[in-house]
Amino acid sequence: MEKPRLPAEILNLITMEVADLNGSAILIHSSLSLVTKTLISISSVCKSMSACAQKQLYSRCLYIDSLARLEALLRSYKRDVTANGYQRMIFAAKIAHSRRMYLSPSAGQLGHERRIAKNVRDLFRLLAETLKTLIINMPLRVDFSRVISALRTLRHAFRQLHSLEHFVSIKDELFLGYHLQLPIWCSWHHLKSLALYNVVIDEALARHLSRLLELQEVVFTRPDCDEGELKSFVEHIDPHLQIKLVNTQREFYCEGNGETLDSRLLQHIKPPSPPADSTTVRQILKAQLMLAVVRNKSEVDGGEEDPLYDIGACQQWILDHALSGTL
Repeated sequence: MEKPRLPAEILNLITMEVADLNGSAILIHSSLSLVTKTLISISSVCKSMSACAQKQLYSRCLYIDSLARLEALLRSYKRDVTANGYQRMIFAAKIAHSRRMYLSPSAGQLGHERRIAKNVRDLFRLLAETLKTLIINMPLRVDFSRVISALRTLRHAFRQLHSLEHFVSIKDELFLGYHLQLPIWCSWHHLKSLALYNVVIDEALARHLSRLLELQEVVFTRPDCDEGELKSFVEHIDPHLQIKLVNTQREFYCEGNGETLDSRLLQHIKPPSPPADSTTVRQILKAQLMLAVVRNKSEVDGGEEDPLYDIGACQQWILDHALSGTL
């Protein structure tokens, strides 16, 4: 007598409920999250649940936080690309669902820069058409700047991402070598949001941003600028572009003249259009400019102000909000 079976539709609904366990707003679940671990377990229960579980894993759990995970992900793709029939269908499905990713393969991997760069290039070649959201946590300026061949490989890798819509760099401004005429992200013509760390705010940055016709929002963490560069930047940006600055209160405060950075920006930013009602110009400007103030060490534990703590706190703030979809 054949044992009763649950319909595949019900099994798929169970799997999707697991994927939404911590809220559907979360962009990418970490490798240690309950959602990821449960989906991995479900994928080995039966064939009916495996396909749905793998779909959720590739679409919501591409959290690559080591070189080993990066190489394992590549093997999972390449295992199917060389096969025939059903296996090639699985490969196509994996690629199609790989739309968002967290990438941090270089943690504790000094001396493996060329190997990491080659793997990243191979990965981006596979995902060039489908990857829409990319969050990288790679100290390119610190770890890769001394290995010129690795930087050259990474430049080629990132240029392939012509379908990218949302990009976040946690550790730097996507440093891929000195004397580049244009940042690599200038070639991502579908980009809608861009978040960079420690970028120089000046007229050149404004001109680069103006090349991205679909860009709606930029997030700059601990940016570098002076009064003249700031004025040139805001004079050349699209007035409809949303700007978010992330820093600690101590860094936002402009010592010497008693002004905060937002008050200096508000002197220069022009409203996108005349107000249609009683809305004031200042309110319109505030809508264009947002400040995210991260608590510094003295506010957290009463300790002395520490610039190194400020750096880590801001980077962690960006990472947490990028992964949770609240940036």
